[in-house]
Amino acid sequence: MAQQNSSSGIQYALTFMFHDPQWQRKLLIGFGLMFAGMIVPVIPLLFTTGYVYRIMERILRGDGEPVLPEWSDWSKLFLDGLRFLGALLLYWLPAILLFILGYGLMIVLPLIGAVITSVNDQAWIFILLQIGGMLFGFGVFALGTLLALAISLFSPLALSNLVAKDRFIAAFRPREWWQVLRANPSGYFLAWLITFGLSFVTGIAYQVIYMTIVLCCLLPFFVAAASIYLSCVTSALFASAYRQGLAGIENPTQAMDQAAENKDFNAETT
Repeated sequence: MAQQNSSSGIQYALTFMFHDPQWQRKLLIGFGLMFAGMIVPVIPLLFTTGYVYRIMERILRGDGEPVLPEWSDWSKLFLDGLRFLGALLLYWLPAILLFILGYGLMIVLPLIGAVITSVNDQAWIFILLQIGGMLFGFGVFALGTLLALAISLFSPLALSNLVAKDRFIAAFRPREWWQVLRANPSGYFLAWLITFGLSFVTGIAYQVIYMTIVLCCLLPFFVAAASIYLSCVTSALFASAYRQGLAGIENPTQAMDQAAENKDFNAETT
């Protein structure tokens, strides 16, 4: 699958974990950690993130095949997860700060206006600051949304570069991962599109379960199961696309052939 992106390769990426003879045990451990993460935040997530790192590591620095690795060497899982999650949070930090600032402007400016009005009895100040808070807050929030979209598009490339180089700083070398993107743009776009589609379907299922009185009690179990499945699939998809891009840099002819295959696949699926 690492060297092709045909329909069979995509199907394998969606189901590779079930080919493992011990897939029930491995996925059950991941499910348990995801479920525990809803009760004890952060710590279980670091282990599951380290597991994602290990899946991508096998693809990017191994034989290129997506497999379910063993849940072993837990200290390394924790440290790899810490690096992976730390890089992701640093990428998302500017957008998070813009969201906080936007909400803050919407709340703080009207409060300031209310305080001033209560002292000076000038209602126009409250109205002015309320309107200003909504306008400036919405503008900052919109900017944060655009930045979040850009981060969601490019952060998988940065994280793939981190795993490929096994260095934290590699996530912040855009020149390196940009070359990989240029070598396999259609493969990366396809991986992103499939990831978006899976997330969209999962979100719909979440809403259906949430609004169903009989099934809503199962929602935490659904979230945990969907999270570990999506983590395995998306990590395999992006790592495989990145590996193809790296191969394309070394062999431009192969990259052109790969792009043609991806175009044919896109045409078949539309």
